[in-house]
Amino acid sequence: LEQPDRIRRVHRDFVDAGAQGLLTGTFRTLAPVDERWVELAEKATDLACVAGAGQAWIWGSIGPATCPDWSALDTPTQNQWRKAWADLAQRIGDRVHGLALETFIDVPQARAALQAVKSARPDLAVVTCLVPTENARLANGQPVRHALETLRLAGADILGFNCASPLAIQRSV
Repeated sequence: LEQPDRIRRVHRDFVDAGAQGLLTGTFRTLAPVDERWVELAEKATDLACVAGAGQAWIWGSIGPATCPDWSALDTPTQNQWRKAWADLAQRIGDRVHGLALETFIDVPQARAALQAVKSARPDLAVVTCLVPTENARLANGQPVRHALETLRLAGADILGFNCASPLAIQRSV
């Protein structure tokens, strides 16, 4: 909100360098994280759309809950996160080509987010990204291959990794 021209310029620099896709800066624009989430989501999506201007695919970025252990959350809190993910997907969905669930460290939370955004925007493709460890497992010890298959069966259109070392990714595929 404070420096929109700089954000737009960064997006534009990526397009000018040959990027065919841009992520909106909406990773943490969720109701439980920031009460200004609507304003932030609108502005971040606007900036990516203007910079991409028909030259790049625009993907809406959606991040995980702030609690790393999904199973430790009570049902009302889990439902609050599900609603936040669905609300963000609904808010930005008409202006993006797809949604990217990023930086999820456990399958139950990633699956909950996937189901929430798919229920809100069944018309959009969803990339679901996990963070593998160096031993090709998730932080809770689950093998990445099993995690990916679980998410594929849950409806993920594309699976991927982020926020991991190249070695962790190489060992996970």
